Amino acid sequence: MPQHQDDPALKDLWARRRDLTEAEWGRLYAIVVAALSSYRPQILASLKEDNDVYVQDFFQDKVLRPDLGSRLDHVGALRVAYKRYLHDRYDSEQLRGTEELSGNDIDGLGDTATANPGPHGDPDNEFQALAEASIGLAAVHESAARWLRNAKPWVPAMLGLHHCPDRDQSEPLVRLAKRLGIRSYHYKAERLGITGLRDRPWAQTLLGQWVGEDLKIQISNENQSLISAALKILCHEALIWAEQQEAAR
Repeated sequence: MPQHQDDPALKDLWARRRDLTEAEWGRLYAIVVAALSSYRPQILASLKEDNDVYVQDFFQDKVLRPDLGSRLDHVGALRVAYKRYLHDRYDSEQLRGTEELSGNDIDGLGDTATANPGPHGDPDNEFQALAEASIGLAAVHESAARWLRNAKPWVPAMLGLHHCPDRDQSEPLVRLAKRLGIRSYHYKAERLGITGLRDRPWAQTLLGQWVGEDLKIQISNENQSLISAALKILCHEALIWAEQQEAAR
């Protein structure tokens, strides 16, 4: 098999996934997307989504899994792994089509609510919990606004345009990433703390660090109301950011 120009870099980066820098993750992401975007195995004709959607899902589900310890030596092997992934997705979609939706996780909460707090719940009770903990609302708003200003541009964008708006106004992450040129967006969304976590606790995400280090709220089940209230305030500031961006266009 002729060697692809990206084979050496792919083999090296894949083997070092546990220790890659953000720039190296960006390089690996670019190689994977370039190799798979033009690859069209026949199984795609039987799947519901476009190829680019499955490429992004493959990157999140398989590439961002250094714990798997797999070896990948060249682009040809990457494409074989992707084809197998597509067949697994087809089987999964066929199975889901035969089952009734439970409706228990309509808002994306379910069993992950504690691990990945989001802007949900009863705001009155939660804000009261902040007051009882002697955490002032104004101080949280100020901290949230400052944190967003000092964050990298993709952070307020992901929050204000994707994560925080109501579902019918939320821009899908894949479209947002394409529109704003956010590279390695699956990795960044996980690092931010708004997608499922694979190899780190939520306290170590950017959101978790803001809550734990800036607001001094311990990340624990007992503080779920405090955390949720803080994230609601952060979302409020992120939505203000989004409105300002829209007005500046």
